[in-house]
Amino acid sequence: MENPIYWSQFNHLFNSEKYGYLLYNAETNAFANLSKEMFNALSAISEDERKINELDEEIIDKLFKKKILVKDKSDYLHRRRLRYYFQAFDTSNLGLAVAPTTACNFICPYCYEENKVNKYMTKETEQLLLNFIDGHKRTNILNLTWYGGEPLMGFKSIQRILEGLKKINHIKLGLHNMPTNGYLLTKEVSLFFKDNPMNSIQVTIDGAKEHHNNLRMLPGNLPTFDKIISNLDTFMEYNPNTPVFIRMNLLNDNIDSFGKAHQELSAHWKGRNVLIYPAFVKDFSDGCKSNCNLVSREEKIDFFKELKEKYKIDATFKPLNSSTGLCGATHVNYYVIGPEGEMYKCWNDLGVKEKIVGNVDGTEKNYDVLTRYLAGPTIMDDKECQDCSIMPICTGGCLWIRHKNLYENKGFDYMCCARKNNLDKTIELQYEETLRSSYK
Repeated sequence: MENPIYWSQFNHLFNSEKYGYLLYNAETNAFANLSKEMFNALSAISEDERKINELDEEIIDKLFKKKILVKDKSDYLHRRRLRYYFQAFDTSNLGLAVAPTTACNFICPYCYEENKVNKYMTKETEQLLLNFIDGHKRTNILNLTWYGGEPLMGFKSIQRILEGLKKINHIKLGLHNMPTNGYLLTKEVSLFFKDNPMNSIQVTIDGAKEHHNNLRMLPGNLPTFDKIISNLDTFMEYNPNTPVFIRMNLLNDNIDSFGKAHQELSAHWKGRNVLIYPAFVKDFSDGCKSNCNLVSREEKIDFFKELKEKYKIDATFKPLNSSTGLCGATHVNYYVIGPEGEMYKCWNDLGVKEKIVGNVDGTEKNYDVLTRYLAGPTIMDDKECQDCSIMPICTGGCLWIRHKNLYENKGFDYMCCARKNNLDKTIELQYEETLRSSYK
């Protein structure tokens, strides 16, 4: 072939004890099962690209079509950057995470919002918010998430805002979601959302009853488990088509209980529209420089493997390779709205005065913070990310954390996904999943 051809940086060669010689490409998310001869030939090419010329022209052409060989090593990065810009500056959708209150009725020990002042949205601010939404004349879809604090402590505001949205003719409600602790998810609330349906609701249940009650409690250390389960039963009865996502926050001291708790709750809600999933707690206080009980990247992969093998709980290892690394904070038409109408780009910033980028009343925007989120460093600007072999299947980590590390000299270590530190193990698990899918 006339043009130079290179070995893709997204290839990973792996000699699996169970499945033999494998080649995985992160850009195409595809596998090839190789002969020993081809494995050795490609291994040599990965170390010295001049050896590409030793392959037959027909094999070179096949490898090129599968993106194992490429003409331009930077082509993927350019395409990803272009997709990123298209999505980041699309104005057809408006995304809002609205916090009608910063108050919460729980005193969870791992909560990163524990020092925030309790505030509630007034009727005047609700109307200013509706005016703000109505002012987006080029926008036809509103994607709305209720946030907090505990959003249901501001339920009256939620009711009034949703009624007001029905009067804005040029914008239709698209995605409609809520994370809630579930304690205030009463019959009245469930009936309201039957008439104003959500696309999903997320409730945190931290394991079995005893463990949950030790972590997610009311002031005075009062238990919450039974009330939440009862409320969810009622919600599912009136809202059978709304998916309920049950989040279990995991630390090292409760990670072993997830499988059993999952089985118990799955049996309780058998046949219901429920998905129970694990979420690993992160320390946002000091980058975990103090004594932390966090689950390591290596332990996460072993955890998911055990779920599949011991508890027969589906844990997909197939990554999504279509991500641009885009989150709401990097979208020009996305804001987090606080109870005083103040606007932020990331919900981790809620209640932090220095991170306010404007107000729904039209107050002049804080362009220093705004431009850092919209035009600041991303995965495409990070040399380590650019050189990474699994960049196509990685979002690049949390942008808020990236900014904390870069601009505030924090030491957070959550940028890389668990897959990177356990690549051979996760590739083997992913290959098993691919084989099972092909036999169905």
